[in-house]
Amino acid sequence: MRRFNEAWLLNPNSPQPYWGFGAILHDQGKVHEALAMLNRASELDPLNPRLIADLARVVALRATVARTTAEREMYFTRACELFEKANALEPSNGHSYGLWAAALYDQGRYAKAWEKVHKAKELRAAIPEQFLRMLREKMAEPKGP
Repeated sequence: MRRFNEAWLLNPNSPQPYWGFGAILHDQGKVHEALAMLNRASELDPLNPRLIADLARVVALRATVARTTAEREMYFTRACELFEKANALEPSNGHSYGLWAAALYDQGRYAKAWEKVHKAKELRAAIPEQFLRMLREKMAEPKGP
């Protein structure tokens, strides 16, 4: 956090420190604060597909703590829009598909989560085994064609 703060002091208009702050706050479980930092980073670098994917994941996490069904659906819809944008900008980013799978899992859309897992694996992205176990508990892995 200290290094990102130093980077921010040197250039407050760079998206990187905000992205770093967002990542750290996400890891600390501070979803609201992480979302604010990633939104700021995205304002400064709106066409960065990896940043957009990270933002989408935190937007989806924000949905999981929403107070109303309407608010939850709004955040999940926004997350999917962001994932679509990220993947349109960089279709070969398997990590993005892995994050999207986790967001779909949170939404209870397990079949769609498996689709994204398979796409991520096609692109040689690493999917955490713990996540795969959790997804298998909810739905058996569909077999390919």
